[in-house]
Amino acid sequence: MYAEAELHRDQEIELQQVVTPHLRYLVTESGVNPREIKRYMNAYTLVIKVKQHLVKDVVLALLTLAFRRDWEVARRAILSYREVFTDAVRRQLAGDGTAVTDLDSSLAGIPESFLSYVTPPNPGSQLLSMPKLDEYIYTGEATTSSHGSAFVDAIRDVANVTKALRQLESAPSGQEQSLLSTYVSLVSTALSQAKQVAYGPLDRIIQNWTEHANSYPTAPLGTPTSGEDNRRKEWFAEEEALRRRVLNQLMELYQTGGPTTSAASSAAH
Repeated sequence: MYAEAELHRDQEIELQQVVTPHLRYLVTESGVNPREIKRYMNAYTLVIKVKQHLVKDVVLALLTLAFRRDWEVARRAILSYREVFTDAVRRQLAGDGTAVTDLDSSLAGIPESFLSYVTPPNPGSQLLSMPKLDEYIYTGEATTSSHGSAFVDAIRDVANVTKALRQLESAPSGQEQSLLSTYVSLVSTALSQAKQVAYGPLDRIIQNWTEHANSYPTAPLGTPTSGEDNRRKEWFAEEEALRRRVLNQLMELYQTGGPTTSAASSAAH
């Protein structure tokens, strides 16, 4: 491929020294797909040409995530939680065995091959030390997805609702109403963004979540009964289930292009 491209010697050296270590993780047991490798290298070249100041190993790490289908759960986590996820991975590699699942229990299936890739001195390790990933994500996703940055932000906003939900769940008596108001506001903002980028397919689940978020079982004055406690537990479990459904459907639409590409084009006209 290097020979066919008739690259300048400096370019060839860069590809061999910078890109090849990442390619070793892109090529899996199923073998080499030359078209995929070429797409990968073209995407990298385009990103670096447009954004020369970006750290190349971080660009390549995000591209590798996008091309490794078996690392999909890690890619979802990056798009959803960004530096919060990479910090959790760093802490888990340092010995905090539950750091990732404490962030989100659905991330229990992070592949060992991904964890190896981001463990120093392996080539993906710089991904964990980058303090801000937004520019890398927006630039990289522009080369691998038909959707724009608004979709990536919608995924992040829905994922980030988790923190406020946990704060509400652990709130001491007397602080619930204030935290509930903040939580409902965050949900409303996240769902508004999700509805704008999805153009229809998520309308029903968005409506269900909106109604449920506003149905928090408030208790009368006095000590809560066991029945009231059970209703609250059910409400929190249902809220988390709704959040995950919206997030999963957003990710599916984002990955496939879904029905939103043509709808977005129609809306623009």
